[in-house]
Amino acid sequence: MAYAAEVLADSPSGYWRFEEGNPPFKDETAGNRNGTVRGSSLGSLTWREPGIANSKGLWFNNAIDNGGPYVGIAAGALNSPTSWTYELWFQPKNALSSGDTAVLLGVGGAGGTGETSRIGWFGFGGDAWISAFSPSGVNASTRSSVLEQTGKIKNKWYHVVAVFTTPATAIGIDVYINGALDNFQQTNMGTSGHPVPGSGEEIGLNVRGPAPGDAFAGYLDEVAVYPVALSAGRIAAHYNAAVADDTFAGNSHGGKRGKRALQTVGL
Repeated sequence: MAYAAEVLADSPSGYWRFEEGNPPFKDETAGNRNGTVRGSSLGSLTWREPGIANSKGLWFNNAIDNGGPYVGIAAGALNSPTSWTYELWFQPKNALSSGDTAVLLGVGGAGGTGETSRIGWFGFGGDAWISAFSPSGVNASTRSSVLEQTGKIKNKWYHVVAVFTTPATAIGIDVYINGALDNFQQTNMGTSGHPVPGSGEEIGLNVRGPAPGDAFAGYLDEVAVYPVALSAGRIAAHYNAAVADDTFAGNSHGGKRGKRALQTVGL
């Protein structure tokens, strides 16, 4: 089954392939929640760049510290679900400085602050991390996965899925990298309850956060959000379909961790 068919089979609330030639960026579901370019005029954003699985990606040509433009997707894609899933592909072009965070997808908050939940990547001690984040009271609940050394992660496509669940006694966040569960580090996971995405919250791609390092330089593609927790089997099916369906030369798929021993670090 083609990648797009696999995604649509799981009834996403919104699915953005970036296939059309100009903004606004079309929602491939019936939700009619298109995206528009917003924010600073610094940096640039280009659509119809080579992407994943026969679609066209977005190319954010931002210097890491200039806080360039982002895509805002209209509110209503998620409406108070009890569990939810974010999915995207990304290919970074710049390594992040240690401690910098690039917010790839965030829900809620103005200009990237105060999101209900988000997916980001950041540099820490020479490694590149993917992080799924959800605030809870005074704590920020985070699940992270080490990818590789930051110099090696560049110019590779990564499939990232973050699953958020709301059990009674502990926050649930799972991170999948290239079709496989890849939980490594967690913080504050014992606090019950997530702030649930509401119907009035916008989705932002390359969301600009409060710190200057929150701009992203690279490609984003095949973004989807779901009002349920996708199973491990379905996530693997999405990744496998994309790899089988990918006709673009040079789309090297990352996924192997660096050979160095992984170290537990505070986030």
